[in-house]
Amino acid sequence: FESNLLNQLPATVQGLYVDITDVQGASLRTLNVSPPILPSPLPVPTTVGAAGHPFVARNGSHQAYRVQISNLSPFVVTVALPLRQVRQTLDRLIVVELLVGVAVLAAAAGLGSYLVRLGLKPLDEIEASAANIAAGDLTVRVPQGDKATEVGRLGHTLNSMLGRIEVAFEERRRSEAALRASEERLRRFVSDASHELRTPVAAVRAYAELFRRGGDR
Repeated sequence: FESNLLNQLPATVQGLYVDITDVQGASLRTLNVSPPILPSPLPVPTTVGAAGHPFVARNGSHQAYRVQISNLSPFVVTVALPLRQVRQTLDRLIVVELLVGVAVLAAAAGLGSYLVRLGLKPLDEIEASAANIAAGDLTVRVPQGDKATEVGRLGHTLNSMLGRIEVAFEERRRSEAALRASEERLRRFVSDASHELRTPVAAVRAYAELFRRGGDR
């Protein structure tokens, strides 16, 4: 129990507790001055050469140890490893995982936002085209995207509809122009007819006035 390897254990593993006892429980060698509080009696495995199930125990300073008891008949070896460094490592690992998770979520959110804006860009162009059409420019067409996408199919449908609307407005414009031309011809006809009829009507009126005054006599 005085081997150099056993003496080097506390320096190699900080806080390591080792207790070697005989089968009657008398301590033969102990390493570490702050042992964990162990149950009494010790849960020593009944099979020689077997190690018991690890369990957690604390010392007087409430420091946690992971304890394992082995039956090395005629000796019982109790080894306790402090969990402080393990928990510190786990805490750091949790912090790193949280930071990485937040970074991944932020990157995913940024990428998602960019992809959404990229996907909605054709809709913004359609909105701008619709504003120009509402202002009266029926020659405007929305950008035509890929027909395999919903936005592309919407653009093709809107352009087809705008083409029919433009044709309808052009036909209406021609009809209105023809109607105005017909009205103008009718006005000219009435004006010309009025001018042409003014002299004969005046003559008829004069003769009627003459006859009313006895011109027939």
